[in-house]
Amino acid sequence: KAMVDDTFTPNTGVKVNVEIVAPDALLNAVVAGRGPNVVLSVGADQPVNYALRNAAEDLTQFPDHEEVLSAFTPSSYEQYRLDEHIYGMPETQTFNVMFYRKDVLEELELEVPNTWQELIEMLPTIQGNNLSVGIPTATGSSSTAAATTAVASNVPDLSLYFTLLFQYGGDMYNEAGTKTTVDDEAGVKAFDDYVKYFNDYGLPTIYDFVSRFRSGEMPIGIAAYSAYNTLMVSAPEIRGLWDFTVIPGTERTAPDGTKYIDRSDFITGSATMMIKTEDDKIRNDSWEFMKWWASKDTQVRFGREIEALLGSSARYATANKEAFSQLAWSADDIAVLSEQWDATRGIREVPGGYYTGRHISNAIRKVINDKDDSRETIIDYSIKIDEEIVKKRKEFGLPVEE
Repeated sequence: KAMVDDTFTPNTGVKVNVEIVAPDALLNAVVAGRGPNVVLSVGADQPVNYALRNAAEDLTQFPDHEEVLSAFTPSSYEQYRLDEHIYGMPETQTFNVMFYRKDVLEELELEVPNTWQELIEMLPTIQGNNLSVGIPTATGSSSTAAATTAVASNVPDLSLYFTLLFQYGGDMYNEAGTKTTVDDEAGVKAFDDYVKYFNDYGLPTIYDFVSRFRSGEMPIGIAAYSAYNTLMVSAPEIRGLWDFTVIPGTERTAPDGTKYIDRSDFITGSATMMIKTEDDKIRNDSWEFMKWWASKDTQVRFGREIEALLGSSARYATANKEAFSQLAWSADDIAVLSEQWDATRGIREVPGGYYTGRHISNAIRKVINDKDDSRETIIDYSIKIDEEIVKKRKEFGLPVEE
């Protein structure tokens, strides 16, 4: 509010009323015709779902949209895209990196793993010393699911399954977004390998990453990069004994025969969304506000002031790459995060997509808890996912897969 009053309004003459509202109040307000013009910090799944109901403005209608979106990686706004239209502007971003205890690995005479295969080969040594490795889990909870907190959360965290899916050359949906492709060979293999980490290799499904990493019980963990802020504040006694790097990759062969390591990593975040309006002046003023909010200078100032107020545990995860590099990260940290960020991929939001994550979580629980066959389980659930997509596409008058 202070930034709007001392920067945006004096420069544009546009007055802005900033209000804090509960997320579930937004839908009711929009339906009642009393909604805001611009909404900040909405969940990644919201812009497309509002757009399907003709309640969000398409940002590609503005002539300078490409220039504005060039401040973000294409993966950052993949979730806000529907066909050739974009209905949200990236605001914050989060993706996984690999944290490791330098002192523990040195004691065990182990190197930081470069691929998943190397990580698997290290497990007997790590587990033989009564230690463990932490990966995001969809069956119970891990602190990575909460992204910014050290408190275990009951939100299923599917980020590592999505990551393996991308690294194996798969995708969540087909090009048209009319059906899921998790039942393709790459999807089945990613699912099978993901559940193996728990069933065959005995990795924990419920744990608090920050606590175990701090004590040294979990010398390697895949977690959202925001866990860095939590560790810096809550575990000062291990400062200098740990670091983070890019996640392990999968060795793949390029069409020309050269081998490379694919480090694709799932990315998500929050967005800024413009609510549909028939008033051209409000639409243009709203766009000016969104451009100001997404700009490097605004994001840097907001990030620095938040961190000055709340400390480094509240370091702002801006989606603007230029602004990100000007926050209080060291040059080495920025190099690692930029490398991982460039390898991130978002998942498109499709009609009925809310069922996808739910059913993949159900499939994972079924295989881990009941020891069902992984291939049959994911194929069974992919049929249920497709049924919901078809149902929703028909509801919105969109073409469906024959």
